[in-house]
Amino acid sequence: MDWRRDLIALVERFCAATGKSESRVASLIGGTGVFYRRLRAGGDCSATVYQRALQWFSDHWPAETEWPEGIDRPMRSPSDSTKAEAA
Repeated sequence: MDWRRDLIALVERFCAATGKSESRVASLIGGTGVFYRRLRAGGDCSATVYQRALQWFSDHWPAETEWPEGIDRPMRSPSDSTKAEAA
């Protein structure tokens, strides 16, 4: 599993589907606006940050957009059932 590859694939597909910028998505997840730029430059993140981002994407993923192949998708959080519409 390559966390960097997974997170970049998720943010690229999510941004293409929603029109949000990568900086905005990073901020919504709880990081800084340069998070994805750092990952592309070879930076890393902790397992906790990876899991938080993965869960956020799963909870906010647009219904009409296919989840990237090869990335395990966690179940949506029960309390986040309406967040996909708000994202």
